[in-house]
Amino acid sequence: MRTSESMGDAGQVGSPGLNTASTIVSLAQFQGILMNLGTASGWSMDKLASWAKFAGSNADLADTGSRLLYQGNELASAYLATVAPDHGPRVHPVFPALALGELWLFIVDMSPKYRDLIRNQRFALHTLPTAQGGEEFYIRGLAELVADADEKSQILTSIDTNQGAMDFEALFRCGLKSVLYTRWDHWGTAESWPNYEKWQA
Repeated sequence: MRTSESMGDAGQVGSPGLNTASTIVSLAQFQGILMNLGTASGWSMDKLASWAKFAGSNADLADTGSRLLYQGNELASAYLATVAPDHGPRVHPVFPALALGELWLFIVDMSPKYRDLIRNQRFALHTLPTAQGGEEFYIRGLAELVADADEKSQILTSIDTNQGAMDFEALFRCGLKSVLYTRWDHWGTAESWPNYEKWQA
């Protein structure tokens, strides 16, 4: 990445008009910029909320989110959207977990979604459709890699499932920026109408 003054007439590095005194961003700096995209425009973990903080401010909405994530099953399930290298969206099925007042994600560390979250922490999570239909729960936030082995072990014990048992299953803590719950009146009819409940960190 170069300033406009550093580009030649042809707009290419090394062209006759190159100004060597201009600021040039190194590859390492550029990678750092990409990794910090998730913290731009107020997107930083210290400004986001844990699941416990969200539940403390709106217990009913948090209970609804938990119900729609688990839907009566031992494991929660949802669709995870991440930001691909070309800045387009990428969607993946995942099994999130609620434990110790946090929302967690287990991500296989050789997967595209892992690379996406390491490069750009921003994510969106959407619950699966219910059997009855008419309800949706959507979360936006940042996913932070848990690198400490002892902390990961403590979290795995509290979740009490076989999630995260493999070394290649990386653990991410989810900071919540916003939540949107949609309930449809007269679902499946011509009179269907959405009712929205929103929450913001």
